[in-house]
Amino acid sequence: LDDLEDRSIEILGRTYSIAKVEVTTTTDNMKITFISGDKSTSMEEGEQREFDISGVTYEVEVIAITDTGTPYVQFRVDDYVTNKMKDGDTERLPSGLEIGLRDILPNEAGDVTNDIVGFYLGANKIEFTDTNYTNTAYYSTGAKINDESIGANGEVKLEASEGTNFKLSTISYIYKVDGVDGNAYIPPGECLT
Repeated sequence: LDDLEDRSIEILGRTYSIAKVEVTTTTDNMKITFISGDKSTSMEEGEQREFDISGVTYEVEVIAITDTGTPYVQFRVDDYVTNKMKDGDTERLPSGLEIGLRDILPNEAGDVTNDIVGFYLGANKIEFTDTNYTNTAYYSTGAKINDESIGANGEVKLEASEGTNFKLSTISYIYKVDGVDGNAYIPPGECLT
């Protein structure tokens, strides 16, 4: 579903890019990874720049982008070198800042430009998984935020159909309130979204 990747979608007032869509048609499984962040940018392999996030300056260098096999990228942020990252991956830096990979654009042989990576600093990642995209039921434990499961309270429904083209028709998420009676305490001056 490459045509869905890099599309933008608004979730709770924040714009996210679809970083990765994984589908296993033999088992009707689907996982969609959304990435957003404080700073969105693109850099070439070997490029080095400084970014200011919430008053803190980070020096970022793209130290490697592979364009054979599964493409991956490796960053140096200040003195820290990240793991090898693929589309949709995030990593927490020692400072607590998340870096998230939006996409890798490898060059073709003979191109005069370097490989390019799109990424977020101050990244937020949401993953929605559904184990049966052909039915209308919600899948509990199908939501993760920054690699942490929301648990049974977060339910996901991804509806899709196969034919000449694979068609995704619904992305739906429900968060159920904790508690025996299903009630939520809302302090004065606050709201439930």
